[in-house]
Amino acid sequence: MKKVWIFFFVCTLLLGLSPKKIAEIEAKVQEEGRLRFTTPPRVVFIEREAFQAILKGERSREGRILEALGIIENARQYDELKIKMMLTSAVGFFNPEEGDRIYIIEDLPPLEQEFAFVHELRHYIQSQNFPDVFKNVVEGSLCDDKVIAASAVLEGDANLVTLRYFGIDEFPMDFSMLKLPDNKSGNFLRSIYSFIYGEGYKIVKDRYDREGWRGVFYLLSHPPEHTSLFFLKPYGKAECSCSSPFTVGMKVYSLLIGKLADDLKADCLCIEGHRFHGRLVFTGEGSAILAYEKISGKIEAERLDNVIKIKGEVKNDSSHPGEKGNDP
Repeated sequence: MKKVWIFFFVCTLLLGLSPKKIAEIEAKVQEEGRLRFTTPPRVVFIEREAFQAILKGERSREGRILEALGIIENARQYDELKIKMMLTSAVGFFNPEEGDRIYIIEDLPPLEQEFAFVHELRHYIQSQNFPDVFKNVVEGSLCDDKVIAASAVLEGDANLVTLRYFGIDEFPMDFSMLKLPDNKSGNFLRSIYSFIYGEGYKIVKDRYDREGWRGVFYLLSHPPEHTSLFFLKPYGKAECSCSSPFTVGMKVYSLLIGKLADDLKADCLCIEGHRFHGRLVFTGEGSAILAYEKISGKIEAERLDNVIKIKGEVKNDSSHPGEKGNDP
């Protein structure tokens, strides 16, 4: 079964939290964020080796799709890099599909564990009060626009509560701490996670400053479908001839065509067996011409006016455990 993990990354070093301290944190987080849980979570302290064992069984289809689109170079190396990033940077996590527990990495300084618990506790509370927002995250991957957009709202809210809990006025996250290589996979992960945590915090904080918690709760109950919202641009769904098309979106396509992604107004992508096909719709023919020049040669593409049609192969990697045959 696919698992989705909501992680918290800490960029500075600040064992175990006592039951009394856990209870104090739970009370303060509920009060600070104006939301309460129905039942308290199980707090599980996990060794990093056990965390590694969990992650080694995780293989995403997103790597193969991103490779097919020419956004990364190698899906297997991408998966390995993503696991390494999580192992070295994450200090706590929450799996909404389990729903009843929060994991904290053992043998960390007390303040770092407290940061992790506060952040993941907010995700736990989100899951009980706004369960629908997690559906987009659980059912998709990081090449799906609605997953990135929903994740940004979830992380923005959790970061807001965490910073308020500790009395911090400025968002301190520095994603250079992830120590990702300067290649396509590293650039993709750095860009996407910087967006989810950084831009997510900005949009939630702006809504909080203007409307208070009422505005934040509206975002959580009506998560955006597209990352274009964060750029104050409209976006739509292009027509694709398959039963379950999804939108890749401006943010992911910016890793392929750069600033030209700002001129996208719709897209769709279909994955059917080993093949993919999709459409990118631009606001004008000029942008489509320039984007076509960047795309052609990397993936199969043809242009008609302001629309680029793409197609190609999604490679299957049978060395990835837990995946069935040729099903991407």
